[in-house]
Amino acid sequence: MTATEGLSYPLVFLHDCARCLALATSAGLALNPQNYLQPTALATIAEVCRLASVATSEEHAQQLSFTVRLLWQADFLEHRDSALHCAVEATATWLQQPPVMQLQVLRDAWWFRLALDFQHLPTLAFPDHLARHWRKVIRATCLWISQQPTDQPITLKPLYTTLHTQHLTLPPGNQANLPSVQRDVAQRVRGLAAFLLRVALPSLGLVRV
Repeated sequence: MTATEGLSYPLVFLHDCARCLALATSAGLALNPQNYLQPTALATIAEVCRLASVATSEEHAQQLSFTVRLLWQADFLEHRDSALHCAVEATATWLQQPPVMQLQVLRDAWWFRLALDFQHLPTLAFPDHLARHWRKVIRATCLWISQQPTDQPITLKPLYTTLHTQHLTLPPGNQANLPSVQRDVAQRVRGLAAFLLRVALPSLGLVRV
């Protein structure tokens, strides 16, 4: 993948978003008591959106989970009766917009909601004490991507090296000296970096695959 130059329109992702909203309109997307998608909902979305996913939990279906939770934070999905249902009026307005405007709405939901609060993406499993770390990693990743040549592939290894150089793979405060905590934080940061490069930013047309 490469950094994008100007706007990119990921039409496949926009179509998948529309399909998810159609499912939420017809039957709702069932949630478990922890507000994770039920396996039946995961399977239905994966089939309709042609995602190669046989996962039975959001943790193992990050693209699918990101799509649904982005739509939720964009206020196109409403939580009621243990399911996510389509917010019909908001969705109808969004679907009538051109792709560039549809994409901007989703980007706003990413930058102003999901990217600011790790609790909106529970599949990445960031604990509360790393909330500031989450935002720092996202900022550092996006800054690094913006500095890459647009005609060169972007890979995870140099990004992870950059995050390590900036001490973002280490736990904050007094926990930095505990080996087990060091390994845990490094693993979570690596997972977040991979999610950004492989799921969130390509979906929004901010990195070209």
